[in-house]
Amino acid sequence: MFINSTYIYYSAVGRLPEFTNPSNRSSQYTQGSTIRLKCHVNGKLSFNVTWLKNGRRLGKAERKLLKSKGRVLHFQKLSPSQAGFYMCIVENELGRIVKAFDVKVFGELSCLFINNISVFKPNANTKTVLA
Repeated sequence: MFINSTYIYYSAVGRLPEFTNPSNRSSQYTQGSTIRLKCHVNGKLSFNVTWLKNGRRLGKAERKLLKSKGRVLHFQKLSPSQAGFYMCIVENELGRIVKAFDVKVFGELSCLFINNISVFKPNANTKTVLA
């Protein structure tokens, strides 16, 4: 059994927890954005919520971003180092459910107008592809 006693919830009748919004997300965000990865559940009995990033438990700095009793991972001023594959694992004695978030972070683009010609200037974190 996968155990994390950080957040425990109680109820009277037992059943497997279920996500209130079960769809997984894959999203692209601009560096500096504020985002929330939500892992809200309905469930009976006690259940634990555990977050992983790229297959590993969140580090100390990332755990500080947890809100709403561990059900929301809240990023302010998103940085490229925070990109990754996040998983929210919710379990009780009846089973486990998992929700995944694929977070991609891109650098900000600035736009400069010269004689009616638009020139985009990527920052250091933006890749330029010539076709």
